[in-house]
Amino acid sequence: MRKFIILTLSLLILSLTACTKIVPYYKPDIQQGNVISQAQVNKLKRGMTQTQVIGVLGTPVIQQAFNTNQLVYVETNMPGSGKITEKSLVLQFKQDRLVAANGDFKLSF
Repeated sequence: MRKFIILTLSLLILSLTACTKIVPYYKPDIQQGNVISQAQVNKLKRGMTQTQVIGVLGTPVIQQAFNTNQLVYVETNMPGSGKITEKSLVLQFKQDRLVAANGDFKLSF
């Protein structure tokens, strides 16, 4: 009887380890940072104040203490299967007015 139990448990363990290699386990998508769409970026206009930009895009994840003339938005997406992608948008201000922007989004100004 003891041999039967040991044999049954051994077969059960072997079958479970084989299943994890055959049936992939679920890996959720992980999205971090500022989720920004192209439609939101299209609403940006030269001359907007920082408050107006934050109203459109939300508060940036990266807050710079010494450079208050710049807002940095970063989005990182790690799909369950695939490569990690990162998008960024850096907005430059002069006298609290938007003067320049660069990053991974198509800018209309």
